[in-house]
Amino acid sequence: MIKQEIVRDIVVRNKENMEYLGRNLLLISFALSMFPYKHGLICTGIRYTPNYFDCGEQFILEISRLIEDISSGLVLLDTPFFSCSKKNILSFALKHDIDISRTYSCIDGQPNGCKNCVSCMEREKAIEDLRINGND
Repeated sequence: MIKQEIVRDIVVRNKENMEYLGRNLLLISFALSMFPYKHGLICTGIRYTPNYFDCGEQFILEISRLIEDISSGLVLLDTPFFSCSKKNILSFALKHDIDISRTYSCIDGQPNGCKNCVSCMEREKAIEDLRINGND
């Protein structure tokens, strides 16, 4: 809850492409600065999206290197869903009994989804595909 309030108060939204500039950089930086262990992983749900720089390969490579350098190699960035489709991720959640009703993908930030943005439509299509094809 605190992170969400911080993001909404600090991050300036780019209306042109519906991007919160630096959002992933900000969240990863917070995670590193509050990291409670001597070593380990910072895991993100970032998946490759060419429309956003901070969801691209170059960003992941650079921020991974920075985290490793800053922590003297003791903390690494993990992006297990980077090359997954939305359907793959939802299938994983279903397989592992993760309640997806507590998550959202809405670009507009609506907890129940606006149902109109690209992310909401992609999520709804993935859910529908899983209903039609069964749990992959």
